Amino acid sequence: MAMRPASSSRWLSRLWSRLLTRRGCLCISLLLLLRASLWRSSASRCLAAPPTWRALDGTLMRATTAPTTRTEPSFILLWSTDESQFRLVSKRALEAIFFHHPYASVRVFSNTLPLDFLSPLSAAGFRASVHRYNLSELLAETPAAAWISSTQPEAEEGPYYYSHLTDVLRLALLYKEGGVYLDSDVLLLRPFRLADVPTTHASLAPAAATAPMRNAIGIESYTGSSWSPFRNHVLNGAVLVFPPSSPFLWNAMDEFARTYNPKLWGWNGPELLTRVHARCGFGGDDEVQVHWRVRTQLALSTRFEAVDARVSALTSACKHTERRLDQS
Repeated sequence: MAMRPASSSRWLSRLWSRLLTRRGCLCISLLLLLRASLWRSSASRCLAAPPTWRALDGTLMRATTAPTTRTEPSFILLWSTDESQFRLVSKRALEAIFFHHPYASVRVFSNTLPLDFLSPLSAAGFRASVHRYNLSELLAETPAAAWISSTQPEAEEGPYYYSHLTDVLRLALLYKEGGVYLDSDVLLLRPFRLADVPTTHASLAPAAATAPMRNAIGIESYTGSSWSPFRNHVLNGAVLVFPPSSPFLWNAMDEFARTYNPKLWGWNGPELLTRVHARCGFGGDDEVQVHWRVRTQLALSTRFEAVDARVSALTSACKHTERRLDQS
């Protein structure tokens, strides 16, 4: 017999009142503890990063107990289409980096952009350059190398190949070099405070600033209802801040090669980062920071569609961004 609406509401009311009792709260707490213990137990499936690795220039690097430090920020960007697609938003993204970090190093890895594409920025005194990459050499000696021989030929025929290519490239580049990865349509609204670059936070009062970023990932979205105790976040690969030889990146490359699916866009990108973060519990200097505040530091390209189209040359580095910030 179907339950009447009135009796159904009374039943839900009684259930809710029971959940709010001491016994109900205890059951909910036990469920949450069980969920956390399952996550911790699955960490045994995570791999330890090797003690040595090769940087992009071929130098054999060795892990040290002390965190590495830099004198200036190092940014990595990727570009997989031709130069005609490098439009105003991407130019503004570069300008925004140098506006907030004028002494930063920005390397754009691309096999399609001319090597002198960023020469106007270099001529203006900024450290901006285009670099070529060899996919096989870049993924060599990483877990993602298996993807080259087993899946990559098939992946090239898939609808999301170039997105998936940049997914694995950012992992490998950050693993070998460390630094900050940004998507080319992300604009900084304020400077980063980076743990391995003391100059980015030495002048800021500790009480007025957030903790310096290290092993940091931003949140893209949430799954489940806002009131649910089982609500999860989906991480965003558009902003990644990691030191070299990160065990999180090592496991992410392993996950990429083992579970690659050419038919699903997010499976090999944001969802992959989310799976690895949920499974691997790293501690100490390797603990991964999930930053919901990252979204307050960034703006996606859709917010800058009305940027003055007359400012189209890279020689206008930082000028247009400076005007926008002065007016805000």
